Amino acid sequence: MVKRDNVQTTSFTQKWGDSFLHFRDYGPAVARVAEANSVMLELDWHGQRPVYFEISLNGSSKAIQDMRQKCR
Repeated sequence: MVKRDNVQTTSFTQKWGDSFLHFRDYGPAVARVAEANSVMLELDWHGQRPVYFEISLNGSSKAIQDMRQKCR
């Protein structure tokens, strides 16, 4: 059973074949990624009913912090 503490809806795009998701309002999205342990994406996957992807965010806070320090 998955516990959903904080369900939020956001919009993002992805070019066909890309490995990245592009959030329209990236500031709050990055803050939520840094604070969370995992994220679950609900997608209309190739015309099928919604498909769910649970992704671990362990280490994301440190990675974001390191990136910000390098890009000052």
